[in-house]
Amino acid sequence: MARRRTTRRRTSTISTRGNSRWKWLIIAIILVGAYYMARIYLHWNQPNSNDPTPISFSIAQGSSGESIANELEQLGLIKDPFAFRLYVTQKGLAPQLQAGDFTARRDLTYAELVDVLSLGKTEEVKITIPEGYTIAQMDDLLAKKGLINAGEFVQCSKTCPIAPELKSLEGWLFPSTYSVVKADFSAESFMSRLYNTTQNQLEPLRESINTSGRSVQDVVNVASMVEREASTDAEMPIVAGIIWKRLDEGIALGIDATTRYAKNDWKNPLYAADLQNP
Repeated sequence: MARRRTTRRRTSTISTRGNSRWKWLIIAIILVGAYYMARIYLHWNQPNSNDPTPISFSIAQGSSGESIANELEQLGLIKDPFAFRLYVTQKGLAPQLQAGDFTARRDLTYAELVDVLSLGKTEEVKITIPEGYTIAQMDDLLAKKGLINAGEFVQCSKTCPIAPELKSLEGWLFPSTYSVVKADFSAESFMSRLYNTTQNQLEPLRESINTSGRSVQDVVNVASMVEREASTDAEMPIVAGIIWKRLDEGIALGIDATTRYAKNDWKNPLYAADLQNP
């Protein structure tokens, strides 16, 4: 009887150890998967840098996907060869990559870079988003450039999964000059690029924002107002102080920036009645 009990205890101990190993193995698989998903997410939808400098390079005949990705990394066109290879494979684009001479910029997304490598497209368009532009004004600019249909950018700001946690992307799309490949342009990829640029610009400021006691959203909102109200950089702190004071005390803002935004009218004169609108 004693021998049988000992055998059962040993079997139970082995079973417990086995279950524990399986649990740790599953946890390890989940962590590894999360790590690679993070790598992919960080690189798939945003350019390697904001550097618009064109780079000329050659891809030798018979080059493998791995060698092409490593070459692109050395040129500074991508940051993560693994993420790039996975992108090309998942999209079924590997057979389209060609050998030859190419010119590309460091500020291209994966989709734009693959377009260059597969079709040799280097027709680029420079888009300057002025500071203080609303999404509706960006939409008008892109439509005039022939990159989208009128209203497409505004619609994307409401439906594209750029930042679902935000009520609106207004103020979160960074104004700057961007180079895009016209043939491969999409409202969603460009909007994602502008949003990610804003996030990168905010990163070194987050600690100061947290210390201020203001939310990032409030800071972005007020920054948008200041951009419209202040004529010079020297005026910005003064205008910001006035706006914060009125917000904190519950006083009507009474400023052109928010009034014109509410009216969606950036040209016609404003009257006292306009500024009194709730």
